[in-house]
Amino acid sequence: MTKPALAQQPHSDFLNKAYLALNDLFERAKEKDELNFALSLAPEFKAYTLTSAMDATRAYKEYGEFLELEEFIGKGIRTRIALALYCHTAEAAGLWGIPMCMLGVLDGQKYNTRPFEYLVQKHKVNGRLIAPNANKVMGTMAGCADTLGLHGLAQVFRDAFDPDIRNGFAHADYALSIEGVHVRGRHDAGRIIGWSEFQRLLNDGIGLFDVLGRVVHKYQTSYQSPKIVSGSSHPEDPVGFWIIHSDPRKKTMSVSGGPGWTREALLERVNLFKNDASQ
Repeated sequence: MTKPALAQQPHSDFLNKAYLALNDLFERAKEKDELNFALSLAPEFKAYTLTSAMDATRAYKEYGEFLELEEFIGKGIRTRIALALYCHTAEAAGLWGIPMCMLGVLDGQKYNTRPFEYLVQKHKVNGRLIAPNANKVMGTMAGCADTLGLHGLAQVFRDAFDPDIRNGFAHADYALSIEGVHVRGRHDAGRIIGWSEFQRLLNDGIGLFDVLGRVVHKYQTSYQSPKIVSGSSHPEDPVGFWIIHSDPRKKTMSVSGGPGWTREALLERVNLFKNDASQ
């Protein structure tokens, strides 16, 4: 009856544009303030708790493993799982906090562990906190990018995820047929997303996760040779010396130092990193 598939393509015009735009953002942020740029390479941070960024990375792998199972090829469940992955990726604000932090650094701000917290609203009746959804997160990043003159990046954020697909899946208001995926468009008008268009939308939206990961990895691994920079991680702190280092064996990245450290003391740490790497 249906034609579900998720054969993700390695390249598309959208993903190529996204890579160039994100790389440009990262390069500009690094030039503006390398310390806070390096700190911003980490996703959302919440001490002692699991975060959406951590689980999105795990979920991405688990969804992918399911979609590769041959017994589900040609089955409707495969498309529904692909839809779940698409929406999960869109809603993983912890991951999108990385480019949001980079936009903040480029705007002269310091690293923010919760860059979307100001978008949280309180329900007028029950007082419960309402976290921003993907539309709000992507729209906010697009607006910030436009303000900074990064119009190509703004368009990437606007086009990343189709709101009709997201809303249809989130509210169980969609149907699969031989024609494609039936959803409600604007003004409650019916919309049929043909299978080829559906495939492209999923490839681009989910593929943006890979693109972001590639850019982050590129800059993280650039610090395999420890680098000392000067700066402050808080507006009220004095400028100090910091060391940035990534360890490819341990798959870790660290930023340490501060106002109390001297360049000489950090140089000793550089030697420790080098000795550890040689063993």
